[in-house]
Amino acid sequence: MFSLRFAFLLLIVLHANGRTIDTLNSTNLENNDSVDKLPVVEKGQNEELILSTDAEKSKLIQDQSSDIQPLRSPCIGTYPSKKFAYSKDKTKYIQCRDEFHYEILSCLNGGEYNEETNSCDLIITMINKCEEEKPCLNGGHCIPLLNSTFKCICHPDWTGDRCEIPINSCVKKPCGPNALCRKLITIDYEQDYVCICHQSESYGLNCQEVVPNPCLTSNEQFFPYTFSQRAYIQCDGDIIHFQPCSSLLFWNQEEKICDRKRSTKVIVPKLKKKKISKSKHYKQEKKIIENINQEIITTTIQTEQK
Repeated sequence: MFSLRFAFLLLIVLHANGRTIDTLNSTNLENNDSVDKLPVVEKGQNEELILSTDAEKSKLIQDQSSDIQPLRSPCIGTYPSKKFAYSKDKTKYIQCRDEFHYEILSCLNGGEYNEETNSCDLIITMINKCEEEKPCLNGGHCIPLLNSTFKCICHPDWTGDRCEIPINSCVKKPCGPNALCRKLITIDYEQDYVCICHQSESYGLNCQEVVPNPCLTSNEQFFPYTFSQRAYIQCDGDIIHFQPCSSLLFWNQEEKICDRKRSTKVIVPKLKKKKISKSKHYKQEKKIIENINQEIITTTIQTEQK
C-alpha cells in the first residue's frame, strides 16, 4: 500500500517538474530571440546607431558603462534614403534605410554635409597669398580672390599685376630730393618729364642744366618750351605748367596756339622783371635779374624734309 502511494506521488512530482523545465526553456528561448533582435554596436562605433525592428523594445548601449536607454529613430515617418545632418560632426550625415534603420556615413574627401542641398560640399582650403607672399609692391593694396589668387590695387603712380611698373619716370624721383618732377611727353622730346629746380626758380631736363622760370618774371601767360617745339609753358601766377601740343602740331608763340606751322627757330623771349616778394623769392630775383639783359636765344632747327 505504501509503495503504491509513493509511486503515485513520485509520478505527480516528475510531471510538475517537466512542465516547469519546459516553461523555463520556452521563456529562455523567447528571451534569446528578443536579445538577438537587439542592435549590436561594434567597439569604437557607439555613435553609429542602428535600431531593432521592434521600436518599443529597441535599446542601445551608448557607451562602455552598459547604461541602456530607449532611443527613437529619426527616420520614423520618412522614406528610405532620406538624409539628415549629423549634429556631432559636419563631415558626416544620417541616411535612412527604412523607418527603423539608419546609418551614419562620412562625406568623401573631407567634405561637409549641406542640409539645403542634401549633399556633401567639397571644402577647399584657400591660401591667402596676400598675407603669405605680400605680392603687391610700391604701396599697392592686395585683395584675396578664389582659387588662392589675388588682385593688386595700385597706387596711381604704378601699374602692372604686382604694381611693379611706374606710370612715368617721375615716380623714381630723377630730379633729386629738393626738386619737383612733372610729366611731359611729346614725340620730339628725349624724355618724359621736366625738372622744376631751385625752389621753382628754373626748369630743365635735370637740375644741372636749367633755364629760368618765365612765370616769375613776366605777366604773360604762355611761353615756348625750350626743349621741344611740340610743347609750351602755361603760367598760373608764379606756378609753371608744361603742356604738350596734340599730335602733329607745333607751338606757335606769336599766335599762342598749337598749329601745323612749324617754326624754323625756337625763341626764348627776353624776360621782364616781375614784382615778387623778397621774403619769398629774394634768391630767385637776384639770379633772374642777371638774365634780364641777355639777348634773345635763337636756335636754328633744320626744317623737316617733306
